[in-house]
Amino acid sequence: MVFSSKGDQVASIGYDMTVRLWNVRAVMSRHISNGHNDSIRQLKSSPKGNHVATCSDDLTVRIWDVETGVCREILRGHSKSVRSVAYSPQGDRIASGSADSTVRLWNAETGVCAYTLTGHSDGVYAVAYSPQGDQLASASADCTVRLWDVRSGECAHILIGHTKSVEGVMYSPNGSQVLSYSGYTLRIWDTETGVCKSTLIGPLDMIRCVTYSPQGDRLVSGGEGTTVRVWDVVGMEECRQIFIGHDVGVYSLTYSPKGNEIAFGGGDGSVRVWDTEAWTCLWYFVGHTDTVNKVVYSSRGDMVISASDDMSVRIWDVTSGQCRAVIQDYK
Repeated sequence: MVFSSKGDQVASIGYDMTVRLWNVRAVMSRHISNGHNDSIRQLKSSPKGNHVATCSDDLTVRIWDVETGVCREILRGHSKSVRSVAYSPQGDRIASGSADSTVRLWNAETGVCAYTLTGHSDGVYAVAYSPQGDQLASASADCTVRLWDVRSGECAHILIGHTKSVEGVMYSPNGSQVLSYSGYTLRIWDTETGVCKSTLIGPLDMIRCVTYSPQGDRLVSGGEGTTVRVWDVVGMEECRQIFIGHDVGVYSLTYSPKGNEIAFGGGDGSVRVWDTEAWTCLWYFVGHTDTVNKVVYSSRGDMVISASDDMSVRIWDVTSGQCRAVIQDYK
């Protein structure tokens, strides 16, 4: 689920194999787009917000026009499920990671594959572009992260240290670090040298979600336990545990655009919004009846949208604390 850059539209994907575009103000579906014939794994918005890209177990990546809901391009080439997709910061390239152990770099306008990056010995679970767009990170079930030069298609560094499948990868806001997580462990790597700068061991539960603060000075991680951990990027040994009140784990978290708030989605169906300075709970949103697996702030920071396994999406006003709308016409 992603907000448009203007904040007036939301794109969402579900296990029903559809891409849906919603008008936030009118709370109605503008387009329901069909095309994928197997589960959709991920959805990403282009930097300009005029397109979204989806990847699927049907071996394809599709690019959709958000105004019309029409599929502009179908990117074919992977031989197994496509697990992750990412736009370059400039919006001219799309990267995809697949269970076939490869990463592909595509021209976002023409759909032509520029490079097929090989080297991983198992499926690629996540891909991420650096903020400058000159480097790409890929995380794999082979327990490694690879950093690629996107201009040449060459592997710049192989990051070795994890002992289990690497589930996720992301760059710090300034691009000097790349974060990877696996099982109970977070690792911070230097993007220039590939050296591991810090290894952070979380609580005794699997890590399910991690994010940098917009300023890049903190990391927040959540997982199958009832706590989240806040790490100071400078002096990683300092960590505080925050009990957030969820009963059965935290499966999604997101900072507000200004970084003054953070929202958590829980396995108990609730959404909690916290002040990031005082670490007090500002809002406790109840309404979902199953796990909240995605929370997203609007670009202005006035709304949080949550998606749940109860097949509904809810729009919350973080100024008044009210639920603006419930979208339930999923199959």
